[in-house]
This record gives sequence, structure tokens and C-alpha cells, in this order.
Amino acid sequence: MASKTNGNKINKPSSSERKIMEFLWNEKDGLSFSEITNLLNQDNSKVLVKQTINTFLTRMIAKNLITKKTGDTRFKTRYYSKYTKEEYHRKVCEDILSKEYEGSFLEFVKQLSGGEYLSEDDAQKILEILEKKDN
Repeated sequence: MASKTNGNKINKPSSSERKIMEFLWNEKDGLSFSEITNLLNQDNSKVLVKQTINTFLTRMIAKNLITKKTGDTRFKTRYYSKYTKEEYHRKVCEDILSKEYEGSFLEFVKQLSGGEYLSEDDAQKILEILEKKDN
């Protein structure tokens, strides 16, 4: 089992948890348990029981991927993603760079290119991205 989220590290969801994340990213107002259940079961070839879905949600809260808020709405409890889809992907990339490439973007690019030099076009695109980051 993955360790708890620490700093920039982020726990990766299972495939079923990832589906829940996708649903939550598409709903800024969060989703109730029954809404999540309905979405999962219409998207799934086999029907998931409430206990299984509750287990997914409990694990996702423990992994610091989602939050659960209780309020005075039609649905008492709603679930929300802790990160936007973009924030999540950025954190995953930062974790990979940190863990696998000692935080070196250059080492990552070298490995990605198979040790070959980048094309002039690819190198220019990377430079443009890096220049935008500095501004």
C-alpha cells in the first residue's frame, strides 16, 4: 500500500478511485455518495455495492485525494477533489521527477529521449515552456 501524502508527494489512486476522481473533477459542487454510486455503476460492467464504494472513498480521504464535507444541502455529505486535474497531474510529475530523477528535469528529458539529442523543434518547444514559467 502507498504511503501517506507527504509534501509534494501524492498517492496514486487505483483504477476505480481514478474514475471517482474524474467524476469529481467534472463537478465543482462535489458529489454525494448516491451520485458517485450511480455514476460508477452506470460506467461499470459489474455493479459495485455501497460498502465497496465507501471503502474507495475512505481510502481516497486517507490518501489525501478528496475531502468530505457535511452541510445543510439536499445531500448531507458531499465529496470534493482536493486538487484540480491540472494540480494533480503536476504533483504526480513532480513526484516522478523527485523520486526517479533526483529532481532533474534535464535527466528526465535525457531518459525520455533515449539518450538521443532532441530535435531542434522539440528543444525550441521546451525552451518556450521554460521561458513562460520564468515570467
